[in-house]
Amino acid sequence: MRSRLRATLVVATAGIALVVAGCGGSDESSTSATEEWAGSLCSALTQWTDAITATGESLGDPTSLSVDSVKEAFGEAVDATNTLVEDVRALGAPDTEAGAEAKDALDSTADALADDVADLEAQLDEAGEGAAGVIATVTAISGTLSGMSTVVSDLFSTLGELDAEAELEQAFTDADACQPIINPS
Repeated sequence: MRSRLRATLVVATAGIALVVAGCGGSDESSTSATEEWAGSLCSALTQWTDAITATGESLGDPTSLSVDSVKEAFGEAVDATNTLVEDVRALGAPDTEAGAEAKDALDSTADALADDVADLEAQLDEAGEGAAGVIATVTAISGTLSGMSTVVSDLFSTLGELDAEAELEQAFTDADACQPIINPS
């Protein structure tokens, strides 16, 4: 159970890193506002990924889990996702040719993540008791978290498709906050 969650988180983080890394490498310069925008997005995503990873690690030994410990751990994932939704919505449009379309993609991502938070909260509320309840809850929530990671990866794919002038590409490359995503250690 824990290995499935950890594998989901590792795959999701790697997927995000690959998509963002694909946004790098252009020789075109970007405006400082665009670089700041990219850095803000990367910072929000890094904080979210760190919180989701910590959630997986906090579950520890699956044989010692209780419904309460699972609810607490995944409650932290809900909080982190709510913060990500707020941060993404607050970003606004980047100062690029396709800024309005990028903002639409951000809004769609925030909406999808907010829907996933509602699903997580419902799954936590419906958690059954005992080992079977823990396993069912972790399984359901792991699937939702995997879906969230896909939504975030899809955002970067969409941004890459919108970036005909390579403005975002350069901004992601130049923003310090994006380096842990582009070049994970």
